[in-house]
Amino acid sequence: MIVNNQHTVTVEQSTVRLVVCEECDADYVYQLTRSGEGIGNSVYFLNESGAKSRAERKAKEQLTKKMRIAVDAIPCPECGHYQDHMLPRARFERSFLYLLLGGGTLVLTTVLMILGAQTRIGNVGYVLGGLFFLATVAIGVIALVIYSTYDPNKKPKAERRALGQAKASSRRDFERGFAASAEDEFEKFSRKRGKKKNRRFELAFWADRGQLKHAETIKLRLPIGEKVSIKLAPDLHDGDAFDFSFEVDGYPIEIACILNLYTKAKV
Repeated sequence: MIVNNQHTVTVEQSTVRLVVCEECDADYVYQLTRSGEGIGNSVYFLNESGAKSRAERKAKEQLTKKMRIAVDAIPCPECGHYQDHMLPRARFERSFLYLLLGGGTLVLTTVLMILGAQTRIGNVGYVLGGLFFLATVAIGVIALVIYSTYDPNKKPKAERRALGQAKASSRRDFERGFAASAEDEFEKFSRKRGKKKNRRFELAFWADRGQLKHAETIKLRLPIGEKVSIKLAPDLHDGDAFDFSFEVDGYPIEIACILNLYTKAKV
């Protein structure tokens, strides 16, 4: 008998999706999170570390594939419009409960048919199994009709806007929020900078791939009140840093502006 020790690894990733509304041209962002799972087997416990590594690699590969096309159905917080590429997700979410119910009736159908064949209930099991099978078919048809015809944009506009404002924010407000948070963090940093040997403060800023492609210049207001210009380039990557040196209250400090790239679903 072959003995396997199975390792399962789950990895999770979050990203900030940038959306340009088809209806009102507003830029808005929302956080999208997905997970990937990988399995690795160690035969006779002979390669435990290798099995774990394979499981982790498979989980990351699965997650990478998911993140390329993953999308949540989040309407525009300005006008409440669901984008075209979100409709399949919205339809799936709308029909999901029916799919679960259909799966449950299908399981009951199978169980009753087996009981009818192998126990004393006989024809009763067949009859009940047949009825649950018909219910499964009916539920499946309902789910298919919902998936094919459901249009979330027919919901009241106020309801759609409220959902968008709860789950997303305008790009401008999102970036302003980061800047305000950086100012708070810099105040804490400033209180301790005299005790620090490494006086380096990291500040996140955001750009989209269009800005990189066209090598745009981004102007940032640093938490010390200074303004700087950052020239983007097509070969920049998420996490690249731009360092600026200053002297604050007699202490030399370095402010590192860290590039964060917005992502878009590949639809």
